Amino acid sequence: MENKKRNKLTSIISIGFFLLFIFVLFSQASDLTKRLFYRFGRSKIEHKYGILEKISVGINIEYLKSILGTPAFINQLKEEEESEFVFVDDYYYVQAVVDKDGEVISLVMVSRSEDFNPLLGNLGVIEAILNKTTFSEIKESENYKVCYRFQGANTPQYYFEESFFGNAGNYLTYLVGISDAGSPVQRIPDYDSKDMSDGWQGEVDCSRINKEQRDEKQVNTFITWSPEVKTKYQSNIPIRFFGPNLTQVRLLP
Repeated sequence: MENKKRNKLTSIISIGFFLLFIFVLFSQASDLTKRLFYRFGRSKIEHKYGILEKISVGINIEYLKSILGTPAFINQLKEEEESEFVFVDDYYYVQAVVDKDGEVISLVMVSRSEDFNPLLGNLGVIEAILNKTTFSEIKESENYKVCYRFQGANTPQYYFEESFFGNAGNYLTYLVGISDAGSPVQRIPDYDSKDMSDGWQGEVDCSRINKEQRDEKQVNTFITWSPEVKTKYQSNIPIRFFGPNLTQVRLLP
């Protein structure tokens, strides 16, 4: 009788250890699976970062398409002999405005995911990590800064700050900002104006932007313009040079 009790207790203990072993084994397998998926996800995102590092203004649109693939939208701007190409990825939008010779004169990169954080810009001169860097952390040109604010009844909703660094910046114009086509959606900084028609569309007085709101905003868009853009349009930059229009790209999944 005593032996039966002892054998039964031993069996119960053995089964308990076996179940514990199975539990630990599955837990480790689950952790391993999670790590593998995480590494695969990070590897995929880092590959996307590498793609964006290969593109710039000044290249030909055919070369850009060989890197980014087929554009989702092509908008012909016949009156200006320019064309707009919008490339779409799960993680980003890239908008290119191209002149009549096929040269990219404006390049806009917009993050579509809060977890997509490429480092963009002219390193050492001006740079930003999308959805990480705030406006207060952006290096500004000492003698040059222009602000643009677009606030329509519906869309678009943009806020950008423009800098120019001369030779150090390869004579290109750089803009960092917020686009409502990007993610996460952020409210643009308020503008101090008694005139209801002021501060809504285009270039605005930077000193009248709400500094507290501005400083805490994280940029989700980086823009580079070739010298041709400012030479041609000066201070009347068309809205198409500030990235893809949400009204168009929101039709996409």
